[in-house]
Amino acid sequence: MDDKALKQELERLWNGMRGAFADYRLDDISKYADVPAGMPVPTRQQVQQFMGFIPDLSKMEFIRIVRQKDRAGYYAQVKSSDPKGAEVVVIRFRESGGTWKVVGAPDSFSSYSDDKAGPAEASKWVESEPSLRLFPSA
Repeated sequence: MDDKALKQELERLWNGMRGAFADYRLDDISKYADVPAGMPVPTRQQVQQFMGFIPDLSKMEFIRIVRQKDRAGYYAQVKSSDPKGAEVVVIRFRESGGTWKVVGAPDSFSSYSDDKAGPAEASKWVESEPSLRLFPSA
């Protein structure tokens, strides 16, 4: 799969998972993400609160995809009209058997922000910021 096709597939998966959460279709989440066994089932209210933290790709500018072993990281910068400060998000995916899924919690996504950095500096964080690693628990 080339980078353009992979980008489209990862966006499809992420947006599908966000949609399943937003519509409280919890049984559909496993179509898009690794769901750890025994994970507690959130209430509707918890899901509504959680939606405020789940990155929305429509509010971001794509930076790039990084691949390593069976992982892919979708890196994007949060769009902002403020010239001061920047935030980069990584959404992590795992390939298994030729299909991709969102990595299970707590490593599904993370972000890094700096209120003194400009947008031009943000793309450099992909390589340097520990919280944006493809394997954060390693």
